Amino acid sequence: MDSAVAGLIGAGIRAVAGIAGTLITTYLQAKQERLKWLRDKRVESYSNYY
Repeated sequence: MDSAVAGLIGAGIRAVAGIAGTLITTYLQAKQERLKWLRDKRVESYSNYY
């Protein structure tokens, strides 16, 4: 295999891994922010009760 082709394949694999990592991080961060928002709303509803 030509070294240029191997370099392109490696760059492609790194690009796909980078995009996948970004998507996973974004998803997990959004999930944590939603859980925090739900906790805050729950605390707010209980604090209005007393």
